[in-house]
Amino acid sequence: MIHEPWKMSEMEQQMYECRIGIDYSEPIISDIKESYKRASSILWSKKGSREVKDENEWVLKKHVKNRS
Repeated sequence: MIHEPWKMSEMEQQMYECRIGIDYSEPIISDIKESYKRASSILWSKKGSREVKDENEWVLKKHVKNRS
């Protein structure tokens, strides 16, 4: 129950004195698999865009020592 307390039944919530939505917040993401698919799709759609390439160049310039 410690990792997914929102899966407790009403009886378990009473027994442990942990009411979901009152003593412990509701989960922010209701369907983790669907959220993962959506986020993955958004991120992969950015691959190869000018914005990503520019950011990549900036990161390399900032954090990689020139070998010349």
